[in-house]
Amino acid sequence: MNVSTHTGTCQACGHRQAVHVNTGKIAKHGYTTSYGYFNGTCGGSDHLPLELDTAVNVATVSAMLAYAVAEDAAAVAEITKVLVTVGRTTDSRGRRVDTIGWMDRAEYDTSRVRFSSFDREVEMVRLRHQQTAEMVRAEAAQLDALRVRVFGQPLQARKVEADIQREIFKTRREAYARIAELQIAGHKAQSRSAYNGYTVTYR
Repeated sequence: MNVSTHTGTCQACGHRQAVHVNTGKIAKHGYTTSYGYFNGTCGGSDHLPLELDTAVNVATVSAMLAYAVAEDAAAVAEITKVLVTVGRTTDSRGRRVDTIGWMDRAEYDTSRVRFSSFDREVEMVRLRHQQTAEMVRAEAAQLDALRVRVFGQPLQARKVEADIQREIFKTRREAYARIAELQIAGHKAQSRSAYNGYTVTYR
């Protein structure tokens, strides 16, 4: 089992994450556990932290800048179709669901699905591409600067918390009295009802 005593900086996202003792690499992060399994991880997971290596960081910054260039090109390219909401329905929970489709100028002008114009929609598309390019360039610059600042620095030791302690009390009054004692002593404590009384947990 991988354990962690230190944290390091993820090369891809720049956030501090646990570093596994056995591998020396950044723990998995940036995922969701929807539907009972891992879904997606940050590109810096399972790689050395930025304090020790820069390869993933350099590659990430390069890919981001290339993406920004592509967005700039899309902003100045000829835009012949725009996405338009062509219908609305309601799902079984009563939530609105939009149906969208691509339309060229002729389709847009004849459908009259919006209180706008095709030219205005085209300008909105251009603006979104420009804003995306600017945002990606700014994030790339931050990652680039982070590499200069962090590479070669030591990893940070993790604060090891004490094990959670549990005590059972028959009444709420006894549980609250115990919590007050623990808090005076500097512990973090809380109480919840249990089948056999009240449980007080603390560190």
